[in-house]
Amino acid sequence: MVAVGEDAAGAPASVDTWFDLASLTKVLVTVPLVLGCMRQGLLDPDAPLEDLLPDVGWTWMPPTGTLARATPMSLLCHASGAAPTTPLYTWGVDERTALYRVLHLPAGSPAPRTRDGVFDHNAYSDLGFIVLGEVIARAMGTTFREAAAAYLARHADEHLAFAVPGGAAVAPMDHCGWRERDLVGEVHDRNAASLGGVAPHAGLFGTASGVAAAVARLARPGPAFEELARLRSRGPAADAAAPAPDRGLGWEIASPGWSGGSLARGRMIGQIGSTGTGAWAHESGQIAILLTNCVTAVTTAQRAAVASLRRRFVELTTASSG
Repeated sequence: MVAVGEDAAGAPASVDTWFDLASLTKVLVTVPLVLGCMRQGLLDPDAPLEDLLPDVGWTWMPPTGTLARATPMSLLCHASGAAPTTPLYTWGVDERTALYRVLHLPAGSPAPRTRDGVFDHNAYSDLGFIVLGEVIARAMGTTFREAAAAYLARHADEHLAFAVPGGAAVAPMDHCGWRERDLVGEVHDRNAASLGGVAPHAGLFGTASGVAAAVARLARPGPAFEELARLRSRGPAADAAAPAPDRGLGWEIASPGWSGGSLARGRMIGQIGSTGTGAWAHESGQIAILLTNCVTAVTTAQRAAVASLRRRFVELTTASSG
């Protein structure tokens, strides 16, 4: 595991420096919460949203082109047809209103079809996970914020939190024009910030040691890894304009277009975050954790550089696996 950069005081980052984990939130908190609901019988993975969230008013919307028939499983596998994202932080509305507006947005792509239990295509979606957070809250009879806090407390993940502990070393982010300040210990994702900083798609902070411990637990060799790594949705073809990886339960699966390079032997899963973070696990139990504070959405060149760094890092870390 590697932490790259400096903390807010200018000291070199270490495995105990806190970073904004961005979309690692999805696989470290939201995915296990969903799976927990399914195992406890609180949530039918194949129930349509129009049944799970009947008060949304689906009957007033067209039967196609919405998320009415999306399911928890399709949301989990980025195969619901939900749009990738939208700047809901610009809407100037409260959290509940923002959620309902997301539910009323048209789908971003045609709903995938399944064959032998595998969705025929996927499209990465923050909005799908925001909706999934509401599904979790309804199933558990609480809020996503409370469910996430209870989950982290239950697993004693003291090096993972939605708020950086006071006095801890934290890697600073860039200046946020919307908030008109430099970000230190505040979630970088603007949509997550507008949802109160605790969101199903982003908002989690953590250290390299904390992320490593969580990934080792969640993707331990055997049934746990197999459940996450089973093919659930297919990415676009490798020669597509925007190649994307196959996916299991939330996680990327090693495949053309994925974030972890091509040298490792055996099966792997991974997840990346827009703040330059990444976590990968091999079926053997070997893991690779890379935390940086290099925001990948700033420029095309920066995005490409971080992608190259990730691939090379994972290849060097796991090339001997298998």
